[in-house]
Amino acid sequence: MAEKKVLTTEQAAKYLQVSKQTLIKMIKEGKLKANKIGRCYRLLQEEIDKYLKGE
Repeated sequence: MAEKKVLTTEQAAKYLQVSKQTLIKMIKEGKLKANKIGRCYRLLQEEIDKYLKGE
């Protein structure tokens, strides 16, 4: 079973080529799925890839 890659908001923003503030806005609007751990969000790379594919 392949290990799922977990990204921080900084890593995910860089991957999407957007600012961290834009990424957080996308999460709060429900455009991207993310888990909040304490005060920080974590995103699965596969969820970002689904977003990019329009799924």
